[in-house]
Amino acid sequence: MLGFRGQCPTKPSCYSVTLAQLRGARRDRRTEQARVHAGLLVLDPTTTPAVGHWACQRSGYSPGAGLLAADVWHRGELKRQVVAEEGP
Repeated sequence: MLGFRGQCPTKPSCYSVTLAQLRGARRDRRTEQARVHAGLLVLDPTTTPAVGHWACQRSGYSPGAGLLAADVWHRGELKRQVVAEEGP
């Protein structure tokens, strides 16, 4: 079958079940299984979930990004000092 080993993926849509429908049903079933396995709530497709609690996880730079930001600031200060010392 042109290198596809088995059923050709370009199956005509005149069949009762298309490959897209099979893939969609398989995806939905696997998603539901994963949700149940993880202990998550079953979502109702007719409603919109709302987040009732917000919490700040962290703010500011990470340690590495803080060092980079301090280096950029320090180099800027050095350039400003050089320009100020040279004058117009």
